[in-house]
Amino acid sequence: MATIRFPREVFNNVWLFLAYGGWRSVYTAVIEPSTSYPYDLAQAIKEGHCSRLDPDMVLSCEIEVELSTLT
Repeated sequence: MATIRFPREVFNNVWLFLAYGGWRSVYTAVIEPSTSYPYDLAQAIKEGHCSRLDPDMVLSCEIEVELSTLT
């Protein structure tokens, strides 16, 4: 089981990425906080659904992941 804590005011979406052995025969599941939706960045920009950092801007926040075994 995994718990991910992150600031919702910064990351308002969560992506799920799955690879089924296509890359080096590795099966992978990635869950990550995201600032944009949908996947197509040009569309997300057009719809105003993504964040932007201007040059020399810094974004600092805390993301916490807690992993435990299932019982």
